[in-house]
Amino acid sequence: MKFRILGGTHKGRGFDAGLDSRTRPTSQKHREMVFAVLAGQLEGRPFLDAFSGSGAMGLEALSRGASRAVLVESDRRQAESIRRNADQLGWARQAVVLTGDVYRLGDRLAGPFGVIFIDPPYQAGFTAFDLAHSWLEQDGILVMEKSKREQTALDLNLFQVWKHKLSGDSEFYFLTKTTTAVAAPEGKIP
Repeated sequence: MKFRILGGTHKGRGFDAGLDSRTRPTSQKHREMVFAVLAGQLEGRPFLDAFSGSGAMGLEALSRGASRAVLVESDRRQAESIRRNADQLGWARQAVVLTGDVYRLGDRLAGPFGVIFIDPPYQAGFTAFDLAHSWLEQDGILVMEKSKREQTALDLNLFQVWKHKLSGDSEFYFLTKTTTAVAAPEGKIP
């Protein structure tokens, strides 16, 4: 599957993600929307793509000024594809590709990060908000993509919703750390 960088220093440069049929990459339209919302928030900050798949989000972040990108992918072949693409785009040093389960990598992630993008496989959900909280800079932004059809319990004691966007079957939460602990009823946002 072919991708291209949509903005920044490498705008228009293409790469082959070599995805298998199980991978659901973030669409071009959604990447454009996410980075439009993040405009002015990314420059010089480290970026974590916690479920990399194609690597497009982390590579796009580098093109748009992230100081480095850590891309975590559980599939070894896909992680190698991301590594090759980062090398071909000239980001061998700025792109750190880790192979493994993001939940188990913990300290190897070398945070904190200014922006974290979380797009777990649909129906798998994401529940490790305490981990994401520890990986995020105090003024950082956690971006979570999920299916509109699935319920996700956001930990509103740790995060507050800065922005919320709907597009197609997907919804995007842009979360910031709460400044004080706030009790949230049920902690669920549909």
